[in-house]
Amino acid sequence: LNLSATEVLEGTPSYEEGTLRTLAAGVNHMVSRHWSAYGKYLAQHSSSQYATGSAQDGAMAEGRMIPYIPRHTLVAGATWASTQRIYVSGRAVYRSKRFEDKENLTPMPAGWSLDLMGFWETQDKRWVVGVAALNLLGNKSARQKARYVLDARYLF
Repeated sequence: LNLSATEVLEGTPSYEEGTLRTLAAGVNHMVSRHWSAYGKYLAQHSSSQYATGSAQDGAMAEGRMIPYIPRHTLVAGATWASTQRIYVSGRAVYRSKRFEDKENLTPMPAGWSLDLMGFWETQDKRWVVGVAALNLLGNKSARQKARYVLDARYLF
């Protein structure tokens, strides 16, 4: 239930073969007793290939990007925590152009999305109740749409 530790990939990449090179930088800062802020940047270069013909001819489609992996990702977020064990987080995520499929036929345009999350936990930390609104303001498609989550947990 922490946006700063939640993955920013929009889907699970499905591809046959490829390489991914990543350079990442991040910073976290406690602004005050109740506020924290963070940011991270990922520069990623992906390449993939897949078989286009029979196993005998060995034809390969090369030079594709791995699905859902943008070349540039920028994340900025903040969390507020109260003394009553209420936590509210938000983050904005920028992703450069990427694709939904291994063939790179379904592009996802560059743009921003917004994720909001809040939860409350009891003093003994046995109950946790949370809500989230994910991919607000983001690019919408049949696979990529806003998601709303209600989560209640009892820990024993």
